[in-house]
Amino acid sequence: MMRVVSTLLLAFAIVASSAFAAEFEKEDGVIVATDSNFDDIIAANENAIVEFYAPWCGHCKQIAPIWDKLGEAFEGEDNVVIAKIDATSNELEDQEIQGFPTLKFFHPDGTVSEFDGGRDIADFVKYVNEHAGTNVAVPEFAESEAVEEDSESAYEDYDYDYDEETPSSGHDEL
Repeated sequence: MMRVVSTLLLAFAIVASSAFAAEFEKEDGVIVATDSNFDDIIAANENAIVEFYAPWCGHCKQIAPIWDKLGEAFEGEDNVVIAKIDATSNELEDQEIQGFPTLKFFHPDGTVSEFDGGRDIADFVKYVNEHAGTNVAVPEFAESEAVEEDSESAYEDYDYDYDEETPSSGHDEL
C-alpha cells in the first residue's frame, strides 16, 4: 500500500512540475525569464542553466542560435531547464552580473556555478549533461545558423566600435 501511495505521489510531482514549467513563455525551447518569474523558474526545476544577456551585446547575439538549439536539445528532459533573461530590463538583486553573456547553472541543492567554458553547442551540452546527470546527444548545428561575430547583422542595433586586434574573452563588459 505504501509503495502505491509513494508511486502516486511521485507521478503527481512529475506531472505538477512539468505543468508548472509549461506555464512559462518559451522561445525555441528556451524559457524566457523575467524579474517577476525568475525565482519561480529556479524553484520549479531541479537544474536550470540561465543566460543573462543584453540585447545590444554582440557576444550574446552570437550565441543566441546556439542557446536556442540547446533549449531544443533538452526540451524532453524533465529535470533540466534552459532559460534566458534580459539582464538590462530585469532587476535581479541576488544575481551578480559582471559582463554579457553571463551563464549560470542553478543546482538542486541551491548552489550556483558560473559557466566559463567554450561557446559551441558541444561545450554547452557536455556541461549540462555533467551537471544535471543527463545524457543528451549533441544536436546537429550548421555553422550557417550561428551569427558571425564580424557580420553586420550581429551588430545592427548596437553602435559598437569593434576592434579586431583586441582579444575577446567572450564577454562584453558592463
